[in-house]
Amino acid sequence: MKQLIAQRQEQRADIYKVEREDETAFTINGHQYRLVANYRDAFEPDKLGERFSTILSKYDYIVGDWGFEQLRLKGFYASSNKNAQKTQMEDAIQDYLYEYCNFGCAYFVVQNLDVRVQKSEHTNHRNRSKDHAVKRTQNKSETSHQRKQPNSNNQKKQSNRSNKKANGPQIRERKTKVNPVPVSERKGQTAVRTTKKQSQNQRFVIRHK
Repeated sequence: MKQLIAQRQEQRADIYKVEREDETAFTINGHQYRLVANYRDAFEPDKLGERFSTILSKYDYIVGDWGFEQLRLKGFYASSNKNAQKTQMEDAIQDYLYEYCNFGCAYFVVQNLDVRVQKSEHTNHRNRSKDHAVKRTQNKSETSHQRKQPNSNNQKKQSNRSNKKANGPQIRERKTKVNPVPVSERKGQTAVRTTKKQSQNQRFVIRHK
């Protein structure tokens, strides 16, 4: 495992070349950096080249701390960056050293004078902002549309009420069965048989006595 780590560090050292210009200024693959803090002579250009990664080029500051003979690198943004979180800004470097680094450990801080923002990250951030704006617009339009249009059930009820009012009151005919009294039992009435020449059917007419 140690051999693999050593091989990996050698490969990374060949990829990222650190060249010092003076005590504080140096370059990594041609990009300008400046050493702003070097506690207990922690800064070693060769070790920085072994541990450096392309993702660190987007940060304004890079903190390197030593623990168990291993160098760890952490990136921070400038305080003027409005998109960064508070824990990722340069003001949080001191808190990071107190909370996440070994007590009294050697560390250094370098400033990136040539910040390179990755295009994919910038594009994704811009696309996410556009997507959020489109979703907010759609939600607002749907909400206003729902407020303007009443419920379909309420529309049906209102239409039924209007139709009833237009047609007038609804009257239902009730039929009841009546038991008629036989003619022979009726008082003051008599049945007379009548016939017509044009028709062979016989009819009875009730006459009062």
